[in-house]
Amino acid sequence: MENEQIIFMHIPKTAGRTLRSIIERNYPKEEIIRTYSDEQIEAFKSLPDEEKNKFKFIVGHNYFGMHEFLNGPFSYITMLRDPVERVLSLYFFILREPGTPMYKKYHKKGFEYFLEEEPQTINWQTRFASGGDLDLEKAKANLKNYFSVVGISERFDESLALIEKTCTLNNLKYRNVNVTPNRPKREELSPHIIKKIEENVNLDLELYEYAQKLFEEKLNQN
Repeated sequence: MENEQIIFMHIPKTAGRTLRSIIERNYPKEEIIRTYSDEQIEAFKSLPDEEKNKFKFIVGHNYFGMHEFLNGPFSYITMLRDPVERVLSLYFFILREPGTPMYKKYHKKGFEYFLEEEPQTINWQTRFASGGDLDLEKAKANLKNYFSVVGISERFDESLALIEKTCTLNNLKYRNVNVTPNRPKREELSPHIIKKIEENVNLDLELYEYAQKLFEEKLNQN
């Protein structure tokens, strides 16, 4: 792994900002590039190879496929989260961010409107892992064949221990970042809403189950 470039596929609301903060504390700024916006992604793609090669980490909300713009060895890491919990977290996080475009779009509209209108509620983890499609089998194959670690948000410390070995991290102290406080629990919400979320994330539920199997296999190897 020493000469590999590592692509951190940061899926929103999966504890990715906490992991990013750990990575950024362990590596010099010049060895990390963020690829969160379309502009940042395009800027990275357009860099000469010798400039790209300087980065140890490519970190961002980018779908699987960033390796196509590298010219050397690479591996991916990511975190997946219980899909229903991820959607719940996203919704209540948005409602705590007054003034943002997402808040203006969804506040006072209700959860059902959010589930009907927001693309991030529809198999978003499968879309990331499959490279922009909604292809479950492709997503599974990518996780199995290209990812050195597929972490599980609900098992963050164990995931971090695996990533530590892969990425040679030393300073592992962290505090949870981007957490939505006082969020209603799943059981406090209408069964109708939960059922609708489950319908939206039907592929993600299968992918998450598969990712947990990969995670257990990785733990047993270490």
